[in-house]
Amino acid sequence: MKRPVVIDSGVLLAFWDVADTQHEAAVAVLKRHLADGIRLVVPVTVLSEVLVRAFRATPYAVRTVESFVDDLVGEVHPADQAIGRAAARLRANHPALPLADALLLATGEVVRAQEILTTNRQLEQVDQRIRVVPGDQDQAGTPDAAGGTGPAE
Repeated sequence: MKRPVVIDSGVLLAFWDVADTQHEAAVAVLKRHLADGIRLVVPVTVLSEVLVRAFRATPYAVRTVESFVDDLVGEVHPADQAIGRAAARLRANHPALPLADALLLATGEVVRAQEILTTNRQLEQVDQRIRVVPGDQDQAGTPDAAGGTGPAE
């Protein structure tokens, strides 16, 4: 059985935003993983980040996000005790790591992901499973409303 792939908010946002510099790469990588039968896992914290932006946009955006998750994502993974423990260990070892990013990486660890797809190149220094979705310009990540890092709005 193929190990899952964990998806970060920046990848999902790039997937939906045709003007995003990483849109084409996000579409290509998600299509490839789905075609290969790989289960996509979205941490509940990532879903929350994406839904915040959708709620700020339109009701249609909210329905689009929820439909995509229902139809194509294999699992929305809860932030349980194992995730909390792994995230705490990651933050203890990497004090500058924002909580949202620690929860993303912890989810990848707990579900034994083969990859963690993100737009945040800084996370490559923390976890070898990080795969940065390329774009016209690298985005090191900017603080987002949830306190993590993601693409600039």
